[in-house]
Amino acid sequence: MHYFHIFLHVKGELRSLESSRNAFKEINDIYGHATGDKVLQQIASTVSASIRQGDLLARYGGDEFVLVLADIGTKDAQSLLARVGDQLILPSAGQDPIHIGISYGMSLLAGNDDLGDKLKQADGEMYEAKRAKKSK
Repeated sequence: MHYFHIFLHVKGELRSLESSRNAFKEINDIYGHATGDKVLQQIASTVSASIRQGDLLARYGGDEFVLVLADIGTKDAQSLLARVGDQLILPSAGQDPIHIGISYGMSLLAGNDDLGDKLKQADGEMYEAKRAKKSK
């Protein structure tokens, strides 16, 4: 049997219909740090509820998370992230709900691959995905 892990380097972003803002930092600037903390907790909670026992979610830094999925294909991992992204809507006191988008990159870790290299690869793909969203 072939086992592998897909590392998903996930970064949250504000998705607003009213403006072109899509940087997660904007949440802290617009809504305050308490709301930013709630957003991070919501992302972690939503992703945790969506993954299997044995998968791993860890906050990597700032608004970035690493998700380690064992023995899963790329399409299934992408479907999981799409479902998670659809669930990330937070109510906001007296304002429109906050829609949280996610950008992610993946890398396949197998055999003697270097974990650091694979995280860099996933990180690069995540930033490419984010740039592609901004150019739309």
